[in-house]
Amino acid sequence: MKTLHEILSDAATEEELKNFFAKFFKLKLSTKNFIDLYTAQILFEFKFDAPINNIQTRAAAVAQTLYYIRRLKFGSDIRTPSKNICVVTKYAAIFFPTDNFSAFIRRKSYDWDLAPSSPCKKLVADLADFAPVKSCHVYDFSAAEDEKNFIELIKRNLVEQLSLFGERKEINENNFYPIFELWQKIFGAAVENGRKASEYFITDIEEGKSQLIGQSVLFRMSGGELVEKFLNANEYKHFWSVYEKITNPRAVIAIRQKMDRMSEISLRRFTGEFFTPIAFAEKAVEYLRRTVDFTSGKYRIWDMAAGTGNLEFALPAEVLKYCYISTLLQDDADYCKKIFPDATVFQYDYLNDDVNFFGNELVLENLGIKKKMPARLANDLKNPDLHWIIFINPPYATASNFERKENRQDKDGVSMTEIRKLMNAENLGEVSRELFSQFIYRISREFSNAYLGIFSKIKYINSNNDQRLRDKVFNYKFERGFVFNSKNFNGCKGQFPVCFLVWNLAEKIFIEEQNISLDIFNENVEKIGVKILQSARRGEFLNKWIERSPCTIKFPPLSSALTVAYKNKDRRDRISDGFFSVVYVCSK
Repeated sequence: MKTLHEILSDAATEEELKNFFAKFFKLKLSTKNFIDLYTAQILFEFKFDAPINNIQTRAAAVAQTLYYIRRLKFGSDIRTPSKNICVVTKYAAIFFPTDNFSAFIRRKSYDWDLAPSSPCKKLVADLADFAPVKSCHVYDFSAAEDEKNFIELIKRNLVEQLSLFGERKEINENNFYPIFELWQKIFGAAVENGRKASEYFITDIEEGKSQLIGQSVLFRMSGGELVEKFLNANEYKHFWSVYEKITNPRAVIAIRQKMDRMSEISLRRFTGEFFTPIAFAEKAVEYLRRTVDFTSGKYRIWDMAAGTGNLEFALPAEVLKYCYISTLLQDDADYCKKIFPDATVFQYDYLNDDVNFFGNELVLENLGIKKKMPARLANDLKNPDLHWIIFINPPYATASNFERKENRQDKDGVSMTEIRKLMNAENLGEVSRELFSQFIYRISREFSNAYLGIFSKIKYINSNNDQRLRDKVFNYKFERGFVFNSKNFNGCKGQFPVCFLVWNLAEKIFIEEQNISLDIFNENVEKIGVKILQSARRGEFLNKWIERSPCTIKFPPLSSALTVAYKNKDRRDRISDGFFSVVYVCSK
């Protein structure tokens, strides 16, 4: 019979190494969420032939496992953090109790946005200087006794039951729903009798609000009533050996509020099926938090293109009472009123309503003419002690390219808004046709002491046609941001970069004078690099260096190198005499 050393030595790839190892220990491969091999007792990471005797290599491998452990503890994966971690190569392995690294996974100074395979350099450096990593035993499979000890170590830990007081999974307002689904699956039938299972779950997750007594659980419900339910005691003990009870009552309130607004249709939106993907909306809120503390009560938040409120799902529950949510369609406004009862929700056409008040506010108010926006919002806008955050994902399309659809009063068909008229009066050119630019224009007119967190394409930063907008309107200080692929939007055709950028509207500075450095996120919301957005002035573009000949000859209009675009209303179907090709210069 082959030894473990002989079996693993035959592996030609990391996948083979993983499979050979799992077969040897009779483990079912569980690689969900990119973990090489998960069990509740041990999380395995495979590094093929990496030299783990080298402290830097060893520290980097351990750092990668800590990214997974952190996600298991705080993320939406319902599995518990593994009690131990083990890094395995063809020839050697290292093994640690997860508890050794509890302080590391809670430390916010590390960049946890990165992909686990490219961990934070500061984390790696700190682990390389951490005594348990520096002085750990490296099991050498070529040494018979070392191999024997390693096999016994793994087998012993795989059969150990989880400690009731080990590293358990935290429940929070961002990850509670899959945990609730598991709780409901196990205990739902036993508790549902006049109350929904969710009421018992909310009670059960708070420390001190439920107690196991023999074969029953005593629940102290929100009204103070004591309710006894007979549950499977062993299942109940096991569940609470995996998850942590919540000790902060405010965290329970936040979960309760979020649970209340998650009907079947809102759950679909919560999981990112419609509009802004929830994972990227949550990341946007995180970037706003890094910029400013908007939970203090001194800030008001307005999303004036809310649709069905996908961005608002990502906001902390405690700030919703400071939120204004407006949308073009009354149906969407009615929907948002139901799921965000603490916010001020109203139907509002931001590109047309109340625009006549710009420069005429006192005159119109003296005539008794009131704004359409809620009085509370109008008063807050005048309050000099309040600060603002605009959190928005406005439409990107060009207004004049829209076609009206039957029975649909939407942004399509609105080719000339009141805001566009103002932009035309300021001679802002073609950019005034774009709804996105119209939103930016009005925001710049309405707010001065505010932060703008905006999802968008990048053209307003570096497009030739947007130069006048950058010069006359949008010249604000960039704070931070990230970029991801448009394919993450459900139903989006084509692929292009989508950014979330935070701007300080109180500080004026031309975009061309700034260093706009964005984190790049993949579809798993892992940071995989950094993108520098370069903005050059219109006169510096390559097409300004060469004299352009008149375009007088008809030619098939193309939307790409191979696609003829006859249906485009904005048809470019003229070329100059002697035309050979079009040259595009791509910046890297």
